[in-house]
Amino acid sequence: NVNANANIINWHSPAINANAAIANAAIFKANSAVITGIHIHLDGGGAAITSNRKFHVPAIPFNASIQSWTLIGDTIGSINLDVWMTQYTNVIPTKSNTIVGANFPMLNSERYKQNSSLTLPVGWNTVLNANCSLMVNVVSASTLTTADLMLKVLKLP
Repeated sequence: NVNANANIINWHSPAINANAAIANAAIFKANSAVITGIHIHLDGGGAAITSNRKFHVPAIPFNASIQSWTLIGDTIGSINLDVWMTQYTNVIPTKSNTIVGANFPMLNSERYKQNSSLTLPVGWNTVLNANCSLMVNVVSASTLTTADLMLKVLKLP
């Protein structure tokens, strides 16, 4: 459901795999500023998150540039994520649409990590075009039953 009059826009879509779970994504509007966040909630459905889980974020409604990522687990654990992007007309991004280079968002026996150096070691494609679609793929995971990935973005005209 999308509520355009609210400060929070919520999307709910099923994870794309045999163990379908609900992926929650929300776009937060920081007052009337141009800094915004794209939040992707990864949920193992009460069990540990498994590799190859995919969480879809349909149609980002504005142009933006990714500034940083923050990853938080429900406990100390490990997770490695890939982020894919394609224009909405293609609907479902795939591995060939990765935007992270070699700089995967990951936790390694930790609960929280943040990275604002998206150009190191190998840069991200940080440009998001209006109506693009994102997919977060769990490359590997252990221990965590939920995790939250926040992409801090600069909204562009």
